[in-house]
Amino acid sequence: MEILCIRIDERLIHAQVTLNWINELKPDRIVIVDDNILADDFQRTALKLSCPKDIKLTMLESQNLVSRLSENFFQDEKIFLLCKGIKAIKRMVKYGYIPNEVIIGNLHYLEDDKIKINDHISISPEQKQNLLELHDKGIKFYYQLLSQDEKEDIIKLIN
Repeated sequence: MEILCIRIDERLIHAQVTLNWINELKPDRIVIVDDNILADDFQRTALKLSCPKDIKLTMLESQNLVSRLSENFFQDEKIFLLCKGIKAIKRMVKYGYIPNEVIIGNLHYLEDDKIKINDHISISPEQKQNLLELHDKGIKFYYQLLSQDEKEDIIKLIN
């Protein structure tokens, strides 16, 4: 199993992901990690319809993902892992999986105390704290809208 990319994008599977990221990465499987997704029939159906037909789709809670990774459940597959937010990464770490790198593509926080990083990323003070804590555990966070764009260090952008 090879995790090609871990991407935070609150829209999950959408045109930018299917036309750019999937074409570039060529994954065998998309794994969506979200602790609320299994309770949302509408969103699960929409994601199944949005996923290219030649790519397998799996939706898991954080703890189940970590279990499957430790069991080498995906064997020889190339994985593109998508999360809605920073909390999914925090939960993965809690259950024992610490990724090396996470790409943030789109993350909008719509409250008054938001911290605008750029046109595609706005975070709450709690999200900023989570990013800093996860960075202290050795995880590198980058902003990268499209696969061909240069990565920008999120920690440098928020400090």
